[in-house]
Amino acid sequence: MAGRYQKTPAQILLRWNIEQGIIPIPKSKNPDRLRENIAVFDFKLTAEDMKTLDQMNQGKRTSFDPLTFDF
Repeated sequence: MAGRYQKTPAQILLRWNIEQGIIPIPKSKNPDRLRENIAVFDFKLTAEDMKTLDQMNQGKRTSFDPLTFDF
């Protein structure tokens, strides 16, 4: 899928979140990755691709949950 859009897999997933009305907050200190993270507004996923990604969603987090994290 990333190849069809000429984007990275991370950019595809960031765009998937945006198209669902979710504001992703990616974290990176790498300048190249920061630029990639911003370059997600020049394409739109097809309905079929959105459906494919929806089916892959397992509801797992890769970081802490801000609603339950003990600061």
